Amino acid sequence: MEGYVPGLDVVTAADALARQLECAAVMTTEEISDAERSESCAAIAGCDFWGGACGMDCGRLATAEACGASDGCAWDETHRHCGWAAPACAASSGAPEHCDSSAFCQYDAGARACVDATYACEDLGDAASCARSAAPQCAWKEEGGGSGSGGGACADLRQCETIKLPRDCAAHRGCAFSQSGGACVSLSVVAEDKPMCVANEDCAVADTFCNLDFGNVGYCQNCLPIEGAEVCDDVTRVAGVAAGMCKRGCFGAA
Repeated sequence: MEGYVPGLDVVTAADALARQLECAAVMTTEEISDAERSESCAAIAGCDFWGGACGMDCGRLATAEACGASDGCAWDETHRHCGWAAPACAASSGAPEHCDSSAFCQYDAGARACVDATYACEDLGDAASCARSAAPQCAWKEEGGGSGSGGGACADLRQCETIKLPRDCAAHRGCAFSQSGGACVSLSVVAEDKPMCVANEDCAVADTFCNLDFGNVGYCQNCLPIEGAEVCDDVTRVAGVAAGMCKRGCFGAA
């Protein structure tokens, strides 16, 4: 799986549950400060300290199975990405200071209730809050394309088409670099009129194959324009990683 990091990314539900227990164990240690807990949490690969607790880093869950088994995480089928579930604002304390401690909840004084906040991506001023956004879903952009030391801003994921470099495109959730189009695109836009896939088995229509146009994900492409099996090896027509899928899906090759 492209981008998969052994020992860090989690694929199975069993591994996700085991990692979750590792993260939670940080909170059962003797009384220590939040700063010390945060440091201990960060030392465990795949754990994340947020809201005073150590839990799973949802972004490291590589499959829907692993994501679904992890508390506080939610799978986005459109982007094929695991992110943090939106907080249950209504279940939060009625105290304004507790409700407003999350960028995604706000206190409604008239109703005396904690409700979902209306926010724009640019309102989320830190990378951690930006990463946990759900509606709209946002992505953190480092200033100058750096690695986190120079600050940055939270931007709407729909801006994929404005990203020019392939390496920058891959760094944003929901964006992928199209090998056929030579441009950064939003997977949600592609999915509006093309069935997304990671293997030929995901393509329900006959005479189509999974073209892996975005590296580890693609869409179901019609075999008709592929005049022969040798065309599957032409990287100007089919992404190199999808040559085998093209031959199997269109010409029945073993």
